[in-house]
Amino acid sequence: RGTLVEDNSVLLYDSYRGAIEYRQTRDITVRGNRVTSLWTRGENVGATVSDNLTVPVPEAFKQSSGL
Repeated sequence: RGTLVEDNSVLLYDSYRGAIEYRQTRDITVRGNRVTSLWTRGENVGATVSDNLTVPVPEAFKQSSGL
């Protein structure tokens, strides 16, 4: 309850779905993050998600890693 996830840079360069993921939470705030993806896995009560920047995986990395 009452968790704040703010001002992080989380860049995943693989096929995993959530650079930041959250589930079964109460009153979580996810804001101001720079991520390749956000993943809500459900059962979140009072989640506030705002002002996050989703950035793509660089094309050069995709080619070299087979993504």
